[in-house]
Amino acid sequence: MAEKLVFDAEDIERNKGIAAVANIPILFWLPLVAAQDSAFAKFYANQGLLFLIASIVLPFVNVIPILGQIAYVGFGIALLVFIVMNIVAAAKGEAKEAPIFGSIKILN
Repeated sequence: MAEKLVFDAEDIERNKGIAAVANIPILFWLPLVAAQDSAFAKFYANQGLLFLIASIVLPFVNVIPILGQIAYVGFGIALLVFIVMNIVAAAKGEAKEAPIFGSIKILN
């Protein structure tokens, strides 16, 4: 299990809306511009970037006949569920890493 992430309560309260939006893959960059000093928002910007990378890589699985197409649908649904889970967590002010690949750090 991943370590518990702790952020400043004021930072979370001020930036949880933008952190929730950052989970939409194409909008991961928004907290990097609008909330540059927020560690909480940057955490979710990183999660959004991971979702973007996963959504770019996922279609390449679809080129594999039959099994790849089944995996594409399954992973696509899982990715959508992970995104929704992270949006809800961010809106509630909780810092939760996405399952499977959420512990990868690209943005600091």
